[in-house]
Amino acid sequence: MSTMLRARGFTAIEMTVALAIIGLLTGVTILAFRGMKNRASFAAATGDLIVQIRATRAESFSRGGTTVFVVDTVGGRWWGLEDVGGDFDLAAFDPANPTAAGDRLLVSGSLPTGVSFGPATGYGAALPAPFQLVPSFPGASRAPAFPYCSFCVTSGAKTGFGFIRFTPGSQVTWSGGPVASGQQLTLTAKVAGTNLQPVLTLAVLARTGASATFETKQ
Repeated sequence: MSTMLRARGFTAIEMTVALAIIGLLTGVTILAFRGMKNRASFAAATGDLIVQIRATRAESFSRGGTTVFVVDTVGGRWWGLEDVGGDFDLAAFDPANPTAAGDRLLVSGSLPTGVSFGPATGYGAALPAPFQLVPSFPGASRAPAFPYCSFCVTSGAKTGFGFIRFTPGSQVTWSGGPVASGQQLTLTAKVAGTNLQPVLTLAVLARTGASATFETKQ
């Protein structure tokens, strides 16, 4: 006597569970993709900024003249200029026409979506030697407005703007006035789907103009 097996379909409950699992996996995949994209954007943004600051410094030494690196932390952009007349004035600087005063544009760039200057707490701790005297968080020096930049202007029409001036044979100078140790600025990005907020500080020494980066997660 043969036994016949009846085909069994999915019940409504089983279908609901299956769809819920598929939805959950899809959501996890999308969040993971967004996180990878944000991390890639952060790496690219910080890499561009570092390379272009160093290129601006190198141009000063190769030409034997003064160069300035201008940053707009509110607008998320920057410019490297050859200071042709040696008289760069941040108050007169026109972001829409950076060469209006006769200076030569060397580099320029902007932060991608999802990456910004900041946070207000900066790196949040003292930097390692030989950068340990560089102000790395509000309170270590004057407290700039958010986004954090230790040499940026904190009031007036150019709030959030700042510049680093490189001159061969001389100490580096800043829009925030003379600082014996050096200055820094930070960048951050929120990684989607996680509580991670990587913070990268770029510090520049006043004596030589040498720079280094330090990354943490908040």
